[in-house]
Amino acid sequence: MLPWFQRSRRNTNHTYTPARQRAMTRRSYIFASFGALAVILALSQFGEAGLATYWKLHSHEKELVADVQQLQEQNAVLQEKLVGLASDPSSLEKLARQEHNMQLPQEEVLTVFPQNQAEGNLD
Repeated sequence: MLPWFQRSRRNTNHTYTPARQRAMTRRSYIFASFGALAVILALSQFGEAGLATYWKLHSHEKELVADVQQLQEQNAVLQEKLVGLASDPSSLEKLARQEHNMQLPQEEVLTVFPQNQAEGNLD
């Protein structure tokens, strides 16, 4: 009895017709093309510029657009406040008194501390 590697070669007659050879060549080109296409598709889907990266960047872009819109609204409010402070002296005086504890020469400013800060200073 012959070993398995000799058995498979025992009855092989590899004389293919030209039509059969063309078909096999065509088939091998088709398989090679599909293989190359599969590799290219896999790289485009999972590579550095793949779909996962695209979706991450797309969601990040939405967040940035929302942030820009919020900052533009905040900027508009601050611009209105700036115009109000520049045109209305009473609003400027109010801001100076509230945020910077400024006073007129004939006034006295009384500062009231919250209960927990007052207790902390007594100890």
